[in-house]
Amino acid sequence: MPAYVISQPGQSGEEVVIEDQQLTVDFQSGWALFSDDNGLCFALPDDLGATIQRVDNPPTELGQTSP
Repeated sequence: MPAYVISQPGQSGEEVVIEDQQLTVDFQSGWALFSDDNGLCFALPDDLGATIQRVDNPPTELGQTSP
């Protein structure tokens, strides 16, 4: 299941986890846009300086194996 951790500078231990079976993230016009089957569910402007890290195990490419 796709899952992302969002951390903001200066807020140690204050992380947000977003996960959903159909979750995707796109970066457009200075925004991180998280969507699922129902549409946009979370938007984060890039000027906050937050970091976004995918923390699940993304699917591997066809024909590749995980290390």
